[in-house]
Amino acid sequence: FLKTLQMGLPKKSKKVSSDPEVETSSESDSLSWSMSSSSDSDDDFTIPKKKRQPEKRRVKKKSRKKLKLERAVNRVKVPNKRPEEEDSSVIDMFEYVLSRNTYGKRINAWRKIYQKNRNAATIELLNFFIKSSGKTGSVEEKDLISREFKKVAEALASNDNLLEEGDFPLISRKKELKGFKHKLLMFWDRLIQKCSKDFIFDFFFLDTLISWISELSSSKARPVRQTATMVGLQLVCSFIILAKRFRLDYTSNQDQLTLKKAQKAFLRLEDKMGELFWRMFVYRCQDSISDLRECCVTALGHWMIEYPIFFLEDKYLKYLDRATFDKVGEVRKSAIKALKLLYSKPDCVTKINTFTQQHSKRYLQLCYDTDSEVAAEGLDLLSALARLNVLEPGEFNSVYQLISDNDESVRESAANFIDEYYFKEFKKNRGVKSIDKFSVEIRSVLDFIKEKTLHSSFPNYFVDTMYSRLEVLKDWGSMIKMLLSEILFSDSDVSLLMRILNCSLKKLQGLSAVSKLCLLTNKNQKPKLIDITILIKLFTKFGLDPVKLQDLAELPALVKFTSNQQKDYEQLINLLSKYYLSNDQEAVLSNLSHSLRFLSRTDEGFMKRKTQQSFSDLLETLAKQLQDEKEERSLFGCLERYKCLFHYFNLDVEVPTLNEKVWLLLDQSDHQSQNLPRSVGSAISIVFQHILWSFIQIRDDYNNIEAQKLIEFRDRFIHKIL
Repeated sequence: FLKTLQMGLPKKSKKVSSDPEVETSSESDSLSWSMSSSSDSDDDFTIPKKKRQPEKRRVKKKSRKKLKLERAVNRVKVPNKRPEEEDSSVIDMFEYVLSRNTYGKRINAWRKIYQKNRNAATIELLNFFIKSSGKTGSVEEKDLISREFKKVAEALASNDNLLEEGDFPLISRKKELKGFKHKLLMFWDRLIQKCSKDFIFDFFFLDTLISWISELSSSKARPVRQTATMVGLQLVCSFIILAKRFRLDYTSNQDQLTLKKAQKAFLRLEDKMGELFWRMFVYRCQDSISDLRECCVTALGHWMIEYPIFFLEDKYLKYLDRATFDKVGEVRKSAIKALKLLYSKPDCVTKINTFTQQHSKRYLQLCYDTDSEVAAEGLDLLSALARLNVLEPGEFNSVYQLISDNDESVRESAANFIDEYYFKEFKKNRGVKSIDKFSVEIRSVLDFIKEKTLHSSFPNYFVDTMYSRLEVLKDWGSMIKMLLSEILFSDSDVSLLMRILNCSLKKLQGLSAVSKLCLLTNKNQKPKLIDITILIKLFTKFGLDPVKLQDLAELPALVKFTSNQQKDYEQLINLLSKYYLSNDQEAVLSNLSHSLRFLSRTDEGFMKRKTQQSFSDLLETLAKQLQDEKEERSLFGCLERYKCLFHYFNLDVEVPTLNEKVWLLLDQSDHQSQNLPRSVGSAISIVFQHILWSFIQIRDDYNNIEAQKLIEFRDRFIHKIL
């Protein structure tokens, strides 16, 4: 209908416009005009036009988590950003370095100042150094021109209204100065790297800087001296990076102009490195502050590794050797670490061969240093030399004894050395198992312990440190087979192998080989290892020898028992009781007593009953022996057996014979001031243990009649022995 209505209307001429907005507006105007004219002419045919409403967008409801997150973000205060228009050159250099981690803008601003006025830029840099050392003062232009930096150093040292000597920015623990040392050294490194193309051939900048560092590193004020030394050491490191880069250009480029420029650059840098070494390092490596000496030695080792073509000479190496004689252990340790790094580089080893031969005796002396950490580092250095076959084998014999040292770190380092040098052939056949291979290796271990170690009859330290390194020490099954076989061994070798077996089983249980296996309990022990029949064979063969029985007596705690082996268990208990009654050595009796106590606390009903029955029979036999024995030696043996049992069991002390013997011995000792019998000591120990067991039973109830009687008895006994 609207189309037909519009067709009858007079047409209007349209003006063509180049502006699209104008064109659309004219079209809309014409359309509105045509609609209005039609409505005026024909009221009957007007159709009410509904206004088109914009579509409502569906807004997704935000979850509670998102709303909480947005609210939390809105509550956070955004820090004021630094204006980008801020000029870096206006900010104080010390504050800039302290507050930032990147220094490119500030260094570029300083370079622009240097290009315009090098004196002003250099003075700013020197004043920044003074402020970094915690001092107040400034360098004037006349001081820079005259190069009288010594007067500046004296003025800084004599200035009293300064920070204390023990607190300056380089070592301060204040929160605002945290990490300043790292930032300061990084700034100087970035400065040298950024200015490498501009100032390498500028004699003014490098000469002024090195003269300044050299003078202030000799200052009497510790803050100035330490700051100058650390900056000087960092400058050498930065020079090394640049020199290596120019040397690479010198060897890789073919352009003659580039070659000459690169050669001139690294030669000039090497000249400046040598100047800093002889004007600063030589004096500071002998400084009264041990921290400075340690930093100098560490830096020298780093220089030798990074730039051996210049620093790996005798005139520099001798300062490492001198540091090994320093009175402070940390400095000696730093020198040894630097030497270890040198010997880890094959290229460096060939260059210092003469130096090694001249100082090999000093390397051996370091292994016996009074500081255990230094001695451990000395042994590690010796291990590095052993890998290179630099020293003669005869020089190592005295070092093997350190496997028995009291310090654990020394023992570990000695074990590394022994593994690297003496047992290196074992590593070639690792993984191959045979009885012949085991026999050869175990004989080598026995020979080493007898000939090389300090305590040939006490190999516990050897097994404790070498257990993880030698597979032969873990093969306890082959050790048992060898002990039970007819292979010809000397009696000392059998005793030594029995001790190694004992130590190996301790390590397998997670204990130290130096400690006792008696520390194990039923709750924390690992699965049983030894079959009971094998253990019976070992007791039958070696039970009469007290030396072997001492190690063998600890093994019942590891016995593997099944319900079908009740007769074997009964035989084992009888053997333990038999050997207990036939020995009077305290070590053997103590191990047997603990084994009986361990077996009496087992969860197996038959084992527990049999052990308790055997224990009661043992006490009856001991009482009869004590009643019959009259000789001193026999009496001493009986009392020793009672004493060891008292150590693990709360015995019935109301045995009349025991009480009579003990008090009789004490009465006899009152009349003998000299040459007291050995049994008196055992008697005193028995009474003390009886008192301790009685106090344990009281359990803090000291008001009853029995407790009062026990206290009176204790006092009377102490008065008697005194």
